[in-house]
Amino acid sequence: MGGFGTLLNACKFSETFSAAACFSSAFIIQDIAGMKPGAVIPSGVGNYGYYRRVFGDLDALAGGPRDPLYWAQKAKQTGTLPRLYLACGTEDSLFPNNTVMRKELEGLGADVTWFQGPGAHSWQFWDQEIKKAVPWMLNAEKQEVDDETQRV
Repeated sequence: MGGFGTLLNACKFSETFSAAACFSSAFIIQDIAGMKPGAVIPSGVGNYGYYRRVFGDLDALAGGPRDPLYWAQKAKQTGTLPRLYLACGTEDSLFPNNTVMRKELEGLGADVTWFQGPGAHSWQFWDQEIKKAVPWMLNAEKQEVDDETQRV
């Protein structure tokens, strides 16, 4: 869940991070919120027990502190919502989840750079996107936080 954790932490610690890049992210909160034993989700990598161990109470998941949108909304309130680079291959089982998350973030007013194209949940896709994301991040204007620190 690299991209999931990247988005969650970039928004949770938005006073530190002004930008983040997420690739083929497991944005599955809406799929597993309220999940019951025996249920299966198409984009999932685990069963009820796995998700319960990772996220805790699945009935309290959506809109809570283990939901990246919870932190994105908080970052918006403080005016520190980071710029975001999201990319997902159109053959990735997580593609629908990534397009939904992009729309949710744009609805919050996030500055989202979105890339989609042929590719699966694989390093072949991520390698090409990393080559685009690094220059995107490095060309960002740095905002001074105080005399000695910069958000990057």
